[in-house]
Amino acid sequence: MRERKVLVVDDHYHITRPLAFMLKREGYTPLIARDGIDAVEVIDRELPGVVILDINMPRMDGWQLFDMLNGAPERYGGTAVIILSASAQEADVERGMRLGARDFIVKPFDPDELLRKIAQCFESSAGNP
Repeated sequence: MRERKVLVVDDHYHITRPLAFMLKREGYTPLIARDGIDAVEVIDRELPGVVILDINMPRMDGWQLFDMLNGAPERYGGTAVIILSASAQEADVERGMRLGARDFIVKPFDPDELLRKIAQCFESSAGNP
């Protein structure tokens, strides 16, 4: 079975640490990046199946990272993105979905809901070789 890597991109340690613990407990391989620039390096090195993406971060925000991923579909086309953001603004949700996010989850969030969404991403990618 292929390793199920999940990259959590968030600049808040109180988000990344518990998420990494939860993901590991559920059998995923958690990867962490503090901003979009760090995420690019991790994505290129590890090719995660799912990216959990915050929007408001220093250096390179989530929108810039998402644009970069969409700009190279031959390399990143199989990477599912779930936005996890404190912003509940309709414009942000619409933008995320327009860019191709699998889901947009607002903080604070239900960890079980996030786990279900991650599992769905891996299940749907298993059907697409």
